Amino acid sequence: MKHNWEMYTRGTIHPIKLSMVLFGAAKYGAEYNGGEAGSTFYCNLGPKMWFAWDRDELEATGKHILAQTSTPEKRKRHFAKMQQAFDQAVAAVEKIRAMDLTSLSDEELASAYEAFLEAVWPPHGFLNSDVDAVDILPAERLKARVKRELGVSEEEFVKLWRVLSSPAYESYLQAEKKMLLEVAQSKDYKKINEIVEKYWWTVLGWETLALNTKGSYLAQIKEIEKTGTTELEEIQGYVERIKKEKRTLFEQYKLSEETQYQIDLFEEYTYWHDMRKEMQCKTVHATDLFVTETARRHGFEHDDLEWLWHDELLELMRTGKTDTNEIEIRKKAVGGIASKGAIERWSGEEALRKKEEVVPSVDDTITEVKGESASPGAARGTAKVCAGAREALAKVEDGDILICGMTLPEYVPAMKRAAAIVTDEGGITCHAAIVARELKKPCVIATRIATEVFKDGDLVEVDAEKGVVRRIG
Repeated sequence: MKHNWEMYTRGTIHPIKLSMVLFGAAKYGAEYNGGEAGSTFYCNLGPKMWFAWDRDELEATGKHILAQTSTPEKRKRHFAKMQQAFDQAVAAVEKIRAMDLTSLSDEELASAYEAFLEAVWPPHGFLNSDVDAVDILPAERLKARVKRELGVSEEEFVKLWRVLSSPAYESYLQAEKKMLLEVAQSKDYKKINEIVEKYWWTVLGWETLALNTKGSYLAQIKEIEKTGTTELEEIQGYVERIKKEKRTLFEQYKLSEETQYQIDLFEEYTYWHDMRKEMQCKTVHATDLFVTETARRHGFEHDDLEWLWHDELLELMRTGKTDTNEIEIRKKAVGGIASKGAIERWSGEEALRKKEEVVPSVDDTITEVKGESASPGAARGTAKVCAGAREALAKVEDGDILICGMTLPEYVPAMKRAAAIVTDEGGITCHAAIVARELKKPCVIATRIATEVFKDGDLVEVDAEKGVVRRIG
């Protein structure tokens, strides 16, 4: 079957983590998303990973979502279904966190991992494709609809669209920061325990396995106390400010009720971007608990076992054996395709060949790319092209231009240092757009090819008013 892949890039993501996504999509994607979503491509070469959905299937899923949310009653049922899936995944994680894995027999450990996978595959099959699908066809249709109704110049539309697509809700990053600011202001350090309980997972990611602790939060609070808590008032007033700006535009341009309804729908999907991220972070952590315990009891290096697929980790749990030569091959190249319930996996030279067949090359004479303006402003600086968060944290210095596939919570320290942010991917509900607005950084998203066009050290100019990024000098 020939696929029309919608390609994404990240830093290293190991097979043991992608098992949840690929197998979840293959086994349950079509069941939850109108019988369409389910085909995925994955390839990891050293420090860089490529992931893709079939774009035609994403567009079909987008049509399904629009149909399932076309009335308030349908919309309520659709999001209740998403909430149920989310709750199922989080409950499975909390069950594992509460267990003493070291006390289990080998068979009990394997059975616990099997039960965990069966619980988290459906949510991953549902929420991952559903949330990504909204940024394709539904977002494109909404943008075209708003543009027609506004009836303004392209330049004016870009400015208005930024406001209309800004979510009027408090992201988990804002909520977390607000609690830290409040503790710094009140000096009520007992509340740090409440922050840990609620947000222990926010520094986790596909690449990062660290956790927030009382100590790490206390260090942040002490830093806030040095610099002041002036951000608190702005965060507290953010939601009402955005709501007011939107209401003003609704009335000024007499946007139709249907258009207002769809804008509100996308705002709810911005919230679900956060919820999906929470699910992903927490399930990655639970997976790591199984990897850590298996490595401990059978004498393997933790990092080596991350290169196994879930069924191979299960076999290791039960037998104490795995193919260490295959692990070394996968560190160089590993991948797979899931399509309509079937999984094909490869490593080494075969994975390299598949990557060359699937991932398109980019014309190396291109010096300018165009995307969507996610946060206004302009900046010039040195390009730092990053495959993942670890690379971004290591490379990006004050005033640099961060260029990456997309951003995730673990990118935030690098985003704060950057003069501007540019991504290949993203839509109106993406992390880069939300955080860039909060940081007041120029941001251009959805360039598709920025990470291929620009190289480290290039002097680049970001015009986030027009959504243009160019190499200069």
